Amino acid sequence: MNEQQLVLEIEKHNSLYLEDNSPEISDEQYDELIQQLEELNPDHLLLSVVGSAGVASLGKVQLNEPMISLDKIVEYFDTFCVNEYQLFIKVHV
Repeated sequence: MNEQQLVLEIEKHNSLYLEDNSPEISDEQYDELIQQLEELNPDHLLLSVVGSAGVASLGKVQLNEPMISLDKIVEYFDTFCVNEYQLFIKVHV
């Protein structure tokens, strides 16, 4: 498949998945299409498109629990592990 055909195929599946909620291919097959496009043209604009206008039009979502960034989670676990390591050393050394 050439780049143009690949882009058309990906756009078709984006529309089916994001707008019609009726995917025709598996996530793995979609990922393979994306990987092929990355190999042909790693800077293609389609590779930087995220999300769906249909979802975005629903407005801001109110969550019951606040979301935290991965940086904060990594920071928390780094601190947790250091503290646990220090406690282990105190107890066992």
